[in-house]
Amino acid sequence: MFRVRWRTLLIAGVVLFVPIGLLETIDHSLLEAIEDADDVSVLDSIGIVAVGALETVGTLLGEVVFAGVVTASVLVERRGGGTSVREMLAELSPVRLAVADLLYVLVVLAGAIALIVPGLLFLVWFALLAPVIEVEHATIREAFGRSRALVRRRPWLVAAFVLPIVALDETLTTLAHDVSIDALGEGFGGEWGAAAGAELLTSLPLALAVVVLYFELADSERRASLASYSSSGDPPIRS
Repeated sequence: MFRVRWRTLLIAGVVLFVPIGLLETIDHSLLEAIEDADDVSVLDSIGIVAVGALETVGTLLGEVVFAGVVTASVLVERRGGGTSVREMLAELSPVRLAVADLLYVLVVLAGAIALIVPGLLFLVWFALLAPVIEVEHATIREAFGRSRALVRRRPWLVAAFVLPIVALDETLTTLAHDVSIDALGEGFGGEWGAAAGAELLTSLPLALAVVVLYFELADSERRASLASYSSSGDPPIRS
């Protein structure tokens, strides 16, 4: 999939993650300013918490939308379409993807603030939001429930893909930072390029994994439903 449509995916990634990279760069600048302050006031402490929340938002923001782009590319490919950006955009549900993306970030952030474990659980449960929205044309509320239902069929399989890629974010950020600083030099521009590059490096494998997992789990559900129908005569469940 990536070999055939790498240009489309790269363009979509740049358009999406360059602004998000700016958000992360501002976040890091604020954190450095607070750390360099001689005295840490109550307002500074609140700022540290806010910056930490902003960093979590920056890490996850865009994941659902980008996975939706990959899903749209798969749907075009399955129909024998070309590799143009226009065909891919025709398949997208941008408003639902964007709203689902924001809600996904907020749900994971709330879980992480409460306790780390709920945050990780929500991260895995709702990982399949984008392909559910794109393939099944689900509403946002339906997509959250449907993603959880699919993941619960093979939770450890999904976790084995999603969590390590998210955990690699810091390593990929360091790699992108070094490359960007070499190309753009020290300063705000280099940091911005590093943040955008890291987001793209992290989001691409995660999006590809999420889309493949969705089709695998949906096909597995469909086969189980057909087998159950064959043995019992009950109508198959929606897939």
